[in-house]
Amino acid sequence: IDIAPEVIAAVGKGEATHPLLQVKAVRNQSDHREIALLDPATQQPRLQFAAVYGFRHLQNLVRKLKTGRSVYHYVEVAACPSACSNGGGQLQPADPSPAAKKQWVSETERIYTAADSYERPEDNAAISELIYEWFGAEGLDSEAARRALHTQFHGVVAKANPLG
Repeated sequence: IDIAPEVIAAVGKGEATHPLLQVKAVRNQSDHREIALLDPATQQPRLQFAAVYGFRHLQNLVRKLKTGRSVYHYVEVAACPSACSNGGGQLQPADPSPAAKKQWVSETERIYTAADSYERPEDNAAISELIYEWFGAEGLDSEAARRALHTQFHGVVAKANPLG
């Protein structure tokens, strides 16, 4: 089955359709989608995927998986509602009201999805200039870039509960 990545992305965002891709928003929730890749001959699902954002949807998905009501070949999960567009590391709107927050997340998502996701950052002239200005002649291969842009896992030792 040959489907271009741009087409898959557009179908996943609800901007296009394809006869071999089915997308279902679970209970009209944008934070829980199911996608099926259909077999061209039988029109039956060959591969099944889910994208789940936010703990509530994640808990529902885990329950469905544990009880065998759903089977997926791949699951994308993000703890934040609206995924990384609403993550704790994102800038927040000046107005703390729920309506302003919703508008802010919607605008952030629009900007994020409008970008050409197939362009490498270092291929953008403005970003490339910043990379070399910040990290010197070695750019992203420099030690400074590794220290600033890379991380590694640090295990957290669980503390004993003094309440028993």
